[in-house]
Amino acid sequence: MTGVSLNTTNQKKKHIKRTVFQYDEMDKDDEYTWENFSTHLDLEIENTLMKDFSINKPRHINTLWDMFRQTLMRVAKSRIVNKQVTRNKVKTTPEKKLSVYFDLRYVINRILETRLILNDSTSITYSVSAK
Repeated sequence: MTGVSLNTTNQKKKHIKRTVFQYDEMDKDDEYTWENFSTHLDLEIENTLMKDFSINKPRHINTLWDMFRQTLMRVAKSRIVNKQVTRNKVKTTPEKKLSVYFDLRYVINRILETRLILNDSTSITYSVSAK
């Protein structure tokens, strides 16, 4: 059963996409220039009224930072050359290794429990004989 759930988890991980910005492609095209990015970022900051945001509590700093981060990413995705990349390599564990791992974990836990019980019983014995 664990092999099935790990397999579906790995299948979901295969479709995770991330954005990769291609900074070396900047300034090769009139649309994707650092000047254009800077100008649009300034306009977006003005539109979101971040400059007028008052900070009275520590959580306000977090709110302002989130607003700035979202604005920066939105402008970057539209004004910096980028591409969507899908993760193509997923680490998998063979089921035999996985079952051995769980068996070994079970044995280790039983050994630790036994040691704990033995240590508790020897400490009680010592305390009784010391009286």
